[in-house]
This record gives sequence, C-alpha cells and structure tokens, in this order.
Amino acid sequence: MIAVSGRYGEEIEQGLAWFDARLGRKHSAPRRLDPGRKFLKISVVCTVLAAVSSFVLAVSIGPPTGLPGDSGETNLVDRSKLSHPSGLEASLTVANVTAGDGDYRASTLAQVDQVVKGQLSVKNTNDDGLPLTGVRVALGLPQKTGKAQNLNATVSASGNIRLTPAARVELTIDSARLRYIPGSLKLRSNASGPGEAASFVTEPVDDAILFQENLPMGDLPPGGDGAFSVTFLMRSVATAVTIRSQVRELPDGDWSAESKSYPGALIQYRIEVENKGNEPLRETLIHANLPSDVAYVPDSTEAVVGGVLQSAKDGIVDFSSPSRASRGRGAQFGDVPVGESITVYFDAKVAPSAPVDRTLIAVLVVRPAGANEFYNTAHLTLREPE
Repeated sequence: MIAVSGRYGEEIEQGLAWFDARLGRKHSAPRRLDPGRKFLKISVVCTVLAAVSSFVLAVSIGPPTGLPGDSGETNLVDRSKLSHPSGLEASLTVANVTAGDGDYRASTLAQVDQVVKGQLSVKNTNDDGLPLTGVRVALGLPQKTGKAQNLNATVSASGNIRLTPAARVELTIDSARLRYIPGSLKLRSNASGPGEAASFVTEPVDDAILFQENLPMGDLPPGGDGAFSVTFLMRSVATAVTIRSQVRELPDGDWSAESKSYPGALIQYRIEVENKGNEPLRETLIHANLPSDVAYVPDSTEAVVGGVLQSAKDGIVDFSSPSRASRGRGAQFGDVPVGESITVYFDAKVAPSAPVDRTLIAVLVVRPAGANEFYNTAHLTLREPE
C-alpha cells in the first residue's frame, strides 16, 4: 500500500482502503513515497477513484429518461417502450401513413397536412400465470404549435403500477401542430372468453372516454392472448396567414403600402387577411397600432366577410395608449375558413400639426384564437399640401 503525505493524504488513504475492501483485498499498512514518485502515484490513485465514483454514481441514478429534445438534449434514452417488474409492458409508437411508413417507431417526420397514426400497445409478460387487475389507459396529445410534438400515454394497474411511454413527431414548421382526427380512435383486443381460441377484433372507441377519462380495460391476463392496442390518427395542421396592409388619401387616392398625404388629411386603411393554412382561423382579432399623429375616426370600420360588406363595431383601434401591445384589444371578426379572406377598412385623421417629411407607420395585427400574432405595416409619408 502507498501513503501520501500532505493535505489530502488521509482522504486518499481512506479511499484506497474502501477500494481494497470492495475487491476483497487486505488493506496493507501505508508507507511513505519518495518525493520524486509522489506526484505520479497521486495521479494514478485519483484517476482510479474518479472512475470508481463515476461507476457508482451511474449505477445509483440509472440512465436518463425522456425524449430527445425534452430538456435540450439529443442523446436521451428512448421512452417509447417501457416495462414494469410486475410484467406490465407498454409501448407508444407512431407512423406517417401519408408517407407510406410501414412500421411504427419511437419518432417520425411529418409535413403539413400529412396524417400520422399513433399506436399504444399493452401486454402482460409475467410468467406466473396471474393477471394484472384494474388496467386503465389514457392518452396525452400535444396542444401547442412547434416542430417537436411530444405524445405520451399513461397505463396503470392495481398495486400502484404505472407506465408512461412517449413518442415524438417532428414537424417541418414552427407554426404547425398535430390535431386529433375525431372518430379515429380504435381498440384491438381479444374478444374470446377464457379457454377459447384467441379472436382479435377492432372496434371504435368514444373519443371522450380516452381523452377526458381513463379507458378501463379490466384485468389483463398474461401472454399474447391478453394483449391489446389502441390506435388513433392525427393530422399536421398549420396556421398560415397572409396580410396585406395599405393606406390611401381620401376620397379617391390610390391604395399602396407606401403612400403620401399631408397634415390634416383624411386617410383610409385597408387590411386584407387570407387564410393560407389548412385549418380555419378561429375568432380572428384584428387590431391596428397607429402612430401618435394619426387618430381613428369613430364608427368608420367596415369589413368584407365572405364577399359581403358588413359594418363592424367601433373599436378596431384603441389610441388611448398607442404604444401598448394589441393583446386583448381590437375587433373580433369570427372565423376565416381555409382558403378564404376578410378585408377590413377604417378611416383615420392626420393631425394638422404633424410635421412634413415624416413617415407615419401603422402596425396592423391579426391574431386568431390559439395562434401567434401576425403583423404587417402601412407607411404614410407627409408632404406639404398642394
């Protein structure tokens, strides 16, 4: 055995005694090192202790769990298939059926409008012949937009048994999300009684049962005859909005995104909103942030919805504090179906004291319910009156 003098000698001696005990060796009496060899021996000892500590730590905490990207990591362990010592085994996998995927995997890619099929498979793998009782399942599908769409499931049984497998679908754009296709939930299970030959059937399941409550599956016998699976479909949908904002001088100026007028003039703004995505824009709010030298003309708002000119409520713009954000303010214009558009008009007055050679920028905002805000601007440069 070696001995190290100095500040850390006692700690290293204790560590080596522990290491000898783990290997079943007798811990020998320490001896002094000559100064020329001390540094090398200390380095070797520290390296050995570091390796042992790393091994013990890894065994103690086990491997990391989670899907790639959940914590900003890319090398996390796959959680699509999990098992419990009781014999309960559950897997959650996905396949892009539009792209022709033939196999279910822990993750898949999907473009906008493609359909992804999810499958939750559950079975009892214990070999004692006993069923798992009180088995229930539930699904958790993503609700927010983003390229990484994480799915999870909860499978539970009596005795506080619980598994939470997970899968992922990678979408191509940040504004997309997965939307469950109503009525696509199916259950495949063995319809035969005890002692009968297995006969698997597929039947629809009420959406509300699975997404609002846990689906009760009763007892789960061991082996393949007791296994069951739940499948469901999701479509990749995206909110895509095209906005064109223009301004003109009344009564008959030309529409342009960059127009000219003069102090004291009456002007008109036009906002065209087109739904270019593959899902409706819900409860569409439109708001305008106008510059300080421009004032909204009350009761001047009109909108063309579905080709019909309608009067809108006064309040599409609020100039009590022009610099404030538009959240919660503006006028609601209802839903905009896929491929359709709405056009909003309103009048405004330029302040007579506004300086010439200044460009006034209006920020027009569109915010569908549950989606991000979309922006565009209209520029008005002031000149001397003619």
